[in-house]
Amino acid sequence: MSVTLAGMAEQPKRGYSREFPIDQSRRIKREIDWVQPSLDRSLRAKLKREGLSLRVLTLRLWTEWVGR
Repeated sequence: MSVTLAGMAEQPKRGYSREFPIDQSRRIKREIDWVQPSLDRSLRAKLKREGLSLRVLTLRLWTEWVGR
C-alpha cells in the first residue's frame, strides 16, 4: 500500500479519547507480542473505519472483562 503526504493530509486525524484519561501519577505500558499480520491488517482497517484508536478499543475490552 502506497501512502503519499498529500493523501495523509486529506485524512482527518482521530482525536485523543477522553474516555480513558491518563493518570499522571504512574503509567504502565502493556504490549502484545507477535500478532498475525492478517489479524493486524483487519484490526487496523476496522479501527480506521470506526474512527477509534487501538488504545480505546483495548481499554474498553479490558474494562468490560474486569467488570464481569
